[in-house]
Amino acid sequence: STAVVSNDEAGQLAWRDKDRKSSLGFQNFLKFLKNMTDDRTGEQFGSIDKMDDSWIVVFDSLTTISEMIQAEYWGARVAVDAREYSGPQSKLTTLLSGMCWEWPVNVIVTAHTDERETSPKSGVYKKFPRSIGAKLKDELGQYFDDIVLQKRPNKDKFEWDNGTIMAAVKFRDLP
Repeated sequence: STAVVSNDEAGQLAWRDKDRKSSLGFQNFLKFLKNMTDDRTGEQFGSIDKMDDSWIVVFDSLTTISEMIQAEYWGARVAVDAREYSGPQSKLTTLLSGMCWEWPVNVIVTAHTDERETSPKSGVYKKFPRSIGAKLKDELGQYFDDIVLQKRPNKDKFEWDNGTIMAAVKFRDLP
């Protein structure tokens, strides 16, 4: 778009995208966690922090959660200043702390990956979970006991890899 190249920094930071997602998604997500309800049957299970370890709760995905947090902070803005990342990053890590260390349930979180160059000499790229900005890429692993890269060598097969040097995984005794 010509608006991208014709706007100065202030103009880009003020630019809004009418098609951006609602900024209410994250607050709706938090309300759901306070009273988890099966959308098919209407059965209510209560607050996630009152459940026990017989539950396995799957969040699909860290990418979507990150996008909801970003929308809450930045709304429909197309561009943000790098200094504005700390608030959303803090909110995401607070949520991850609850998921992984405070809630009594077992938690599985899926995430898309970003590739970041890790070695300028070799050109090797390492995959990290996508989140809010690049700062968190090295920190996200501390929250989880296991981090597994799922690969899809062809359309009919999925493989787990918890030992690759090409991704930020944690080696455990998972099958």
